[in-house]
Amino acid sequence: MRYLPLRDGLFQTPPKGALLTLGCFDGLHPGHRALILNARRLAKEQGMPLGVWSPAGAKRTGELMPLYDKLQVLKELGVDFYIEEPFLKLRDLSPEEFFESFLLGCYGVRALACGENFTFGKGGAGTSETLAALCAQAGILLLVQELEKEEGEVISSARVRGALSEGDLAKAEKLLGAPYGFSAVVIHGRKVGRSLGFPTANLPLPKDCPLKKGVYTVEVHLEGQDFPALANVGVHPTFESASEPLCEAFLLKDPACSLYDKRVHITFLKFLRPERRFESPEELKAQIEKDLQYARGFFEKEYRGH
Repeated sequence: MRYLPLRDGLFQTPPKGALLTLGCFDGLHPGHRALILNARRLAKEQGMPLGVWSPAGAKRTGELMPLYDKLQVLKELGVDFYIEEPFLKLRDLSPEEFFESFLLGCYGVRALACGENFTFGKGGAGTSETLAALCAQAGILLLVQELEKEEGEVISSARVRGALSEGDLAKAEKLLGAPYGFSAVVIHGRKVGRSLGFPTANLPLPKDCPLKKGVYTVEVHLEGQDFPALANVGVHPTFESASEPLCEAFLLKDPACSLYDKRVHITFLKFLRPERRFESPEELKAQIEKDLQYARGFFEKEYRGH
């Protein structure tokens, strides 16, 4: 179990008698936020701490946001603590065993909250209806949140991943309620951009990030400052391909600014073109010059946020 208190000085161990909100919460889209905000209201009414519980590794899909970002948003939403349990530890338990062993036995919950499509137990056999029956039998309060919709379809992390994999940032923003982005600590890379005359800030992507490989206009946020930038998400196919995709951002206004070892947040604004292999570094450099020209025009004429 990973237990992370989100408020200073409150709990050194998971508090008994709390309200636990159950789910993966990747991306924290409007449906997730509605559930957590309603759970917070119920927790305050009942005088309970509010926690979020997630099964680590339950989804074999790319992450939308790193744990650091998830915890920051949960804290802003008024969550008191976060718990992760390894999915491998849970996957063979029946819904009843999970309810008795973990929710009651380990955590001693007094209330629970989940979305109406929540499943649990071996093979996802337990549903929100199953949970309602178990809670009624045990005298536990249960909040079941209706699903949020966008254009008549349920908002889901899967839909967000699909939009990002197609480079459709406008669709992803509609689903998330905000432009897609994530935070990361800037690392040292292979200096490919620097060798071409374009020094970049290298950012690790969330695990198996679904972003389409290619070139984007982005904003890099650091300590209250916003830097317009051009970013490439990919593996440098013109050179020896990297082992894993990386996000490399070239700052338009202060490219020599050193961001190494600093945590920044990057917001993706517009997809420009797919990543591709060029015949020579010179051909790639010429294309980057064209991309930069477009990016400067985008920030001067199109982007209202800057």
